[in-house]
Amino acid sequence: MLAADNADWSDEDVNIVMSRAQTTIGGPETFKWILPVWLGRSAADPSYGWMTVSEVLADKLDRAGFDDWPVAQCAAILPLLTDWLHAQETAFPDDPYAPEGGAVFRDWLTARTA
Repeated sequence: MLAADNADWSDEDVNIVMSRAQTTIGGPETFKWILPVWLGRSAADPSYGWMTVSEVLADKLDRAGFDDWPVAQCAAILPLLTDWLHAQETAFPDDPYAPEGGAVFRDWLTARTA
């Protein structure tokens, strides 16, 4: 984590900060800072073993006050969230937990994109 730009971090470092953002590492600003990098990487390589799953992501977004973010920030993140969910759903079609966990996040996302 010595790189100043989180885009230069390893997947492991991004994974750790995302999973602990708002709990043991920083608060909502830390989460907002790591979110775009994490979304891009985890959508590109869903099988990596990312620690943050869809229902946890919805909770983290709520705890970060997503509904109160500036419109431009929400507009920038919503397509990334949609792409991320699609990547998760198509990467693990036989996962018995995917429909249940995915539904939680899908409902969260639908409420904000409808």
